[in-house]
Amino acid sequence: MLIEGSYLVSYVASLHYLIWVRMLARFSFGPTQSFTITSLIVLWCALGLPLRFYLCFALVFDYHLLGEKFRRLFPFMLLLDEVWSAMTIFLIPKIGLGLGFPLFVLAVYSPFAQRTLVRMAYPEKQPPITGDSGGQQKST
Repeated sequence: MLIEGSYLVSYVASLHYLIWVRMLARFSFGPTQSFTITSLIVLWCALGLPLRFYLCFALVFDYHLLGEKFRRLFPFMLLLDEVWSAMTIFLIPKIGLGLGFPLFVLAVYSPFAQRTLVRMAYPEKQPPITGDSGGQQKST
């Protein structure tokens, strides 16, 4: 839940400071690229916010199919999260490299940590084993 909350906070904060990010991108990359970067941030937030809300509600209400759904969503989430981790680059002028780089590493690692936690909490259901293991039947 903490990982989902941190993603939600980062999406809301990036939308809140979108004008500042656009000015920084315009200064660094030019006007055309700044529009592209700003549009991609809005797109990524539009993709990420519903996904994070779904996962938050599924965790809060202990949705029994969360493990199965998460396994199907994980490749999409991995792409979304790994690209989103690059957003920490825009924080470096504000918070410095000493805090920005560990934050980047944490953002890159968090999808894998989340996957591990979901696998532990919602293990795959194994089909029941039928038959005997030795090939011989016991007589009673």
